[in-house]
Amino acid sequence: MKTRFTDEWIEEVRSASDLVGVIGETVPLKKAGANYKGCCPFHHEKTPSFMVSPEKGIYKCFGCGESGDAIAFVMKTQNMNFIEALEYLASRANIAIPEQSDEDDPDQKEKKRLYELNREAAIYFYRNLKNEREAYAYFQKRSLTIETIQKFGLGFSSDEWQVLKEAMLKKGFTEEEMMKAGLLSKSEKTGRTYDRFRGRMMFPIQDIRGRMIGFGGRVLEKGEPKYLNSPETIIFNKRFNLYALHLAKKDARREGLILVEGYMDVIALHQVGITTAVASLGTALTKEQAHLIKRYTDQIYICYDSDSAGQKATDRAIQVLLDAKMEPRIIILGNAKDPDEWIQRDGVESFQQAITTATYYVDYQLARIQSKYTVKDDEQRVLCIREITQYLKGLKDRTTREIYAEHLARDFQVPKGLFLERAAEVPREKPREKPRDPAIHKEPLVIKSNNRSLIQEFLIMLHEKPALFEELKVDPMVVAFAGSGLDSYVAELFPLLSEGKLRDKEAISEFFVDRFDKEREMLYNSRTEFSGEVSQKVLMDYIKKIHLQYYRGLKKDREGLLQSIPLRDEEMRKMIILEIQEIMRKMNELGTM
Repeated sequence: MKTRFTDEWIEEVRSASDLVGVIGETVPLKKAGANYKGCCPFHHEKTPSFMVSPEKGIYKCFGCGESGDAIAFVMKTQNMNFIEALEYLASRANIAIPEQSDEDDPDQKEKKRLYELNREAAIYFYRNLKNEREAYAYFQKRSLTIETIQKFGLGFSSDEWQVLKEAMLKKGFTEEEMMKAGLLSKSEKTGRTYDRFRGRMMFPIQDIRGRMIGFGGRVLEKGEPKYLNSPETIIFNKRFNLYALHLAKKDARREGLILVEGYMDVIALHQVGITTAVASLGTALTKEQAHLIKRYTDQIYICYDSDSAGQKATDRAIQVLLDAKMEPRIIILGNAKDPDEWIQRDGVESFQQAITTATYYVDYQLARIQSKYTVKDDEQRVLCIREITQYLKGLKDRTTREIYAEHLARDFQVPKGLFLERAAEVPREKPREKPRDPAIHKEPLVIKSNNRSLIQEFLIMLHEKPALFEELKVDPMVVAFAGSGLDSYVAELFPLLSEGKLRDKEAISEFFVDRFDKEREMLYNSRTEFSGEVSQKVLMDYIKKIHLQYYRGLKKDREGLLQSIPLRDEEMRKMIILEIQEIMRKMNELGTM
């Protein structure tokens, strides 16, 4: 299939995009000679090092190395792909977007009509809500504001059989189009068509680009089914879409995404400012939805209902996300039935705290297993150990298995090998020490592979032995700690440690009295999952892992940027290629140290 965007059109969009204006919508900029300056949106900094050159049409951060043009900036900050960023900038600059030809996509004209039809239907349902007191009272009872109802386009379908059909016919749409959009159903007996959604609260469903692709309907009073979604159409496939992702994607990169069960849970969270909530569309989480999530973030939280069905759905979602190479955390609802009830009862601050303390998926599933048994009873204890052993056996990561087996062995007071299905070690004469292979690099065992956990582990150990900081062969980069919630703290802590001004935990507490209390309390009240002696080598291993993860993310961003630059722009492509080579060199250095 040929692209509908020529190099000339792409260059027109790039040239017409006011780089200062585009970036200025996200970053406050100040004039600095011929350029503009501001604080980088890609890492935390107090002193501006982010430069924008209108003349060259590029931006560059001298703190973290981020650079690119208007297209790259929109891709990174708005979590858009290349085509989405182009269309966004073209619309912003009032440049006509080339239509895909019928030769390339024979369904394109029909798809466009169905998008328009769904949009008109959504407007109809929204306006209809104002005339239905009971329906409007339902949303008010759920504490939704007028602004929230408008934002999500919530509406109501009356209990009549053909009112939507008649309204859309007047708009110029045909019965055939309404059937293809899933707005009408047909009677097998009479062959007559009638409105599919009747007497229901209506939730418009939009795709990642904000186009109206379908609807979800909840019955207002008694009736079956309680929930009814649009059927599969040429523009609506439940497996490939998530409710409200078009709204949540903006903050997904920085805050992650929260996966909830229902539309109302999503809406309730967005209304109180937690704008990263999404939901699958009436089905269990699919692998396609997991890969869609991964486009925007690796940080995913599951917050399904607390009943048995919700727990089963959580177990399924965990496996789907693991298969997509993501390691989810679970928000435990406690006595609340769902997120909406939690917020209504305990408030948004309580829920935000639950996000911060969300449970790593392994801890969640081990706790589920142990809750089924009374471990003081020997028979129950044996059954519990057997089930835990089978669970650990299914974990793909050896490091995770080893560390959890070690902790469980202490808790159950049994040999570690029991959880790994290894024979217990028999004490015997100490064998001769084999010569070490210098090519083998042994790292400390770390439970979690996500960067936030590595950072917390490193800082917990560093607080125990801050004097070791001066002995590190690699100075920790503050930018590598971005996104952890601790970057402001380490930006002040590390320079003091490198100068030898803070030699113990007490000195750190005394220096930061009344500042960063929350950060230090979290670290002081946590225990490191590393079970050995904290040494200079251990801290170095952690720093290398933290830096490697930072460089991997940076390399991935640069490779995406390279794909967005036309082949004829040799100077820009060469600059990005050199940057990628430099990143790879630094990664290789870390791997051979």
